[in-house]
Amino acid sequence: DDESKEFLEKNRISDLLKKYCSFLPVNIVFGKKTEWKDGKQQDTDEDNVINDHAPSSPLANEELGTTLLWCGEQGGKATLIGNEATGMKLIATVSDGAGIDSFTIIAYDNRFEGDTRIYCNKVRRLNLLFNRNTFFSSNINFFLQEFATEGALVFKNNEVHAQNGQLMTHWSSTPTSAMRFNTLEVTGNTFYGTKGEKDVLRNITNVKHRDVSGNIYYQR
Repeated sequence: DDESKEFLEKNRISDLLKKYCSFLPVNIVFGKKTEWKDGKQQDTDEDNVINDHAPSSPLANEELGTTLLWCGEQGGKATLIGNEATGMKLIATVSDGAGIDSFTIIAYDNRFEGDTRIYCNKVRRLNLLFNRNTFFSSNINFFLQEFATEGALVFKNNEVHAQNGQLMTHWSSTPTSAMRFNTLEVTGNTFYGTKGEKDVLRNITNVKHRDVSGNIYYQR
């Protein structure tokens, strides 16, 4: 029917892919880029990448200097498994002017080097599960830059190298009491260069269900 034909139009498909796939940690390719030639638009040999994101697995680039994940207003879910990324700018930017309803990041067995933060702004719900990852942070804040209105953080069995590392740094005018951790599980981690639990959990003030146990701290 006529309504279905709308979704066969190239521009319409491209718009839908940008709207619903821009946050994905893999490049989304839709056809080829075009150029004006001989009086009409013609395909080139270059892929038309909708979101232009670095691939999530495997990822190895000593000069990456980029943000692995970017989440727009549509929110969604992303998984990172077995990546190696150095020279990083950020692990993720979860921010949009219109606000984001919900975003989830699941990460296993990755190695992150550089600025290993997740930046949050105008996010209603954020869920993070990070297990068996290694962090070499160039920033004293090795993981979160702010948090969502509510969400869950499971951070377990990770190895963290950071000078006086903090799990969350707070710079915004929003009080930390407005950032609700429905679940906070920080267990079985090894922290190098960190004084102890108090410093790691500084700025995290609103927690409903808390389990902080089995962590080892080595202060350099």
